[in-house]
Amino acid sequence: MNIRETNHHVSTAIVSFIILLSGVPAAHAAFIQNTFGLSGPHSTITFDEHIFPFLTPVTTEYADLGVTFSPYGLYFDAANGGGRIGNFVPGGLGAQRFPIGINFTSPQTEAAFVFASGDATTTFQAFLGGNLVESFNVATGNPSIPVFYGFRDITFDAISITTPGCGSAVCPQLVDNIQLPTAPVSSSVPEPSSILGIIAFGTLGAGAILTRKIKPSKSTGKELEKDS
Repeated sequence: MNIRETNHHVSTAIVSFIILLSGVPAAHAAFIQNTFGLSGPHSTITFDEHIFPFLTPVTTEYADLGVTFSPYGLYFDAANGGGRIGNFVPGGLGAQRFPIGINFTSPQTEAAFVFASGDATTTFQAFLGGNLVESFNVATGNPSIPVFYGFRDITFDAISITTPGCGSAVCPQLVDNIQLPTAPVSSSVPEPSSILGIIAFGTLGAGAILTRKIKPSKSTGKELEKDS
């Protein structure tokens, strides 16, 4: 191997090493499984904000709070332990419906929620734009102390929850206390009185500008007198 070939291989190795160091590794979500959920300031959706009859299908009813549900969200009312979202259909309709889908009205970098089911392994999946970005399989149950589950350190706009090991009538899934990093931004429309005030203020300002432009200056007046 001559000197030129040796220098070429060395240069290639150095460039490859620099690219390796400067490259940003693919992000991986951290899975949340604890008794408190998110740390730091956050907002919590308790499902007591809007009350519905027991087992009412819920889809966009909580969109003003930042979440929607698909395809099998059912409301569990306060008489049955406070507002929650579940998927258990007792009686004639039979089994649970999978999965419970939590959709966020804007992308999130972290979210947590209380989840309970029968003793089984649950699959939690995070999606962004319909694409799977992370998935975890976790043993879940129905403990006396609520357990929070969720994702952080990755961007997502939907979470799917599936517990395939549940029997047809023994382990409903229940979701409660969804925690978001911040409160949803409301697209509020200004009050009519505020709009009228803005228009009036703008009209007065425009009138003042026109008056300044039309009114002759003193020097202009003197020049006119001399010409006459």
